[in-house]
Amino acid sequence: MRARTRITYIHIYSSFLSYVGDSFSVIAIPLLMIWDEAISLASVGFALAISAVPRLLFVLIGGVVSDKYNPIRVLLAMRVAYFVVTLSLCIGVLLSENIVYLIYGYSFITGVLAAVIGPASKAIIPILSGEDELTKFNGLNQSLLRISQIVGPLIAGGIMAILGETKNTFAIMFALDAFTFLIALIATIYLNKVASKFIKIEKNKAAHKSSKVFLGYSYILRNAGSLNWLFGYIALSSCLFTAVFTPALPIYVKDLLGYGPATLGSYFSIYSIGLIVGSLLSSKLKIGSSFFGYFVLIGDLLVGLLLCLLFYSPNSSVHILTLTLLGLINGLHGVIIVTWIQKITPKPLLGRMMSLVILCSIGLTPLIQIAFGFSLERFQVDSIAMVSGLSLALVSAIGMISRSMRQLGKLQINWS
Repeated sequence: MRARTRITYIHIYSSFLSYVGDSFSVIAIPLLMIWDEAISLASVGFALAISAVPRLLFVLIGGVVSDKYNPIRVLLAMRVAYFVVTLSLCIGVLLSENIVYLIYGYSFITGVLAAVIGPASKAIIPILSGEDELTKFNGLNQSLLRISQIVGPLIAGGIMAILGETKNTFAIMFALDAFTFLIALIATIYLNKVASKFIKIEKNKAAHKSSKVFLGYSYILRNAGSLNWLFGYIALSSCLFTAVFTPALPIYVKDLLGYGPATLGSYFSIYSIGLIVGSLLSSKLKIGSSFFGYFVLIGDLLVGLLLCLLFYSPNSSVHILTLTLLGLINGLHGVIIVTWIQKITPKPLLGRMMSLVILCSIGLTPLIQIAFGFSLERFQVDSIAMVSGLSLALVSAIGMISRSMRQLGKLQINWS
């Protein structure tokens, strides 16, 4: 096994371990706040918001930090900070009687750290791997992320079911999270030591712009050409699918179909399995440059129509089929689109480019979900979801009229 391949695997699997550990805290924090009778339920939502807001506000700064400094060393510093903060929360839960402000502080700090970790981690994979293996490693990384979102909560729930909900149990959950980050931290120290021996980031005009703090973003947007269309399209499609699908499915399953939590959990699991399969299959699917634009547009056209079918039919067999196909298509899209963007981006600008992709994917989601909540006061959830699906299908169909979108795969950018 080549050295580059080996250390890429180390990075991906250490990230997977940290994902699993992170899910321990994600499960434990709301349960701890509910368990503590001195904490109001409104505080639970506030803690989640405190974590989400800095991820959105600081994601562009995270790209700057990743490009200005070695992204491996940035990831190393962030994992050190994450370990210290999580271990501090563990100790604080054991020693403090008023834990709500500890949780607020933890949520904010980890939100900021996540805003830096995201772009840095995504920038590391194309730096470590060869271009011929980039799709494979991106697919593996996304698949393991999805698996961690299934396995992590199951492990966390099992531990808490065995030990019971006590202050000591919650402290153990945070300690386990800190332990997984410690292992990931050790792996990153090794990664930094080995990678520095044979990986050199090229210097060009892009690198010069990268050193100009936020000037790198304007440089990307000025030179990206048709890629800016893709940024806008990603933002719009995320609003029409992700921002609606995530809150709409639980309401639809529980209130309109009358199913219980077990069915809802199985539906989300089916969708996650589709995402995993799609991510893994992405390395087997060869998309030519002349078909790339059509692949993006046709995929979202199908996603929009499947979303309509999911919320139109009350048949559980149809739900299983549509959820599987939705996960499969989105899994393929998520890996292949990001890989294509990474391949056309100079390594000194990878952090900022990944920040832009992340921002486009999540930037408007909170606003759309607020609008979704207000819409529920006047319309049925299935009607809202079907309108969203039809809108996505229409946007994709209109996109096919655009020559820039159809021929996106042939885009040539002069970064020098």
